[in-house]
Amino acid sequence: MAARENTLKQRQKMINTTFESSIDSSAIEEKFLRQAEEDEDDGPVVFICGKCKLPVGDSMSWDGSEDGQNQIRLKRVTDNVVVGQDTRLYDASKRSLCLIVDLFCRGCHSVLGMVFASTPKKLDYKRFTFCFNVADIDR
Repeated sequence: MAARENTLKQRQKMINTTFESSIDSSAIEEKFLRQAEEDEDDGPVVFICGKCKLPVGDSMSWDGSEDGQNQIRLKRVTDNVVVGQDTRLYDASKRSLCLIVDLFCRGCHSVLGMVFASTPKKLDYKRFTFCFNVADIDR
């Protein structure tokens, strides 16, 4: 009977033993919070024609936006975007005339935006990027 009580006490001792951890809880907390933030990231956005809904580009080729002109700039587009053949003058601002070419949707032939073919020095960052009118595309 004494031996049985001894083994019961040893078992209870083993069950009630608290183990010390060498892991800092703030590190785990930070990892889970960062993972939660990453889960909130929606990933790439696909831009589509506002009329016929064909994909025209995605946010992986993002080059910037022009809030004042309500435009987004992409470095690459899909085959659903047709670059026009006729250049025309575009007045970007006072004394900033540019040569542009229109961008059309292959599906519905609507104008989606423009490509700047020739720009003054201060607008060189826009040259040969695909500038889409936000009103003409969806995501």
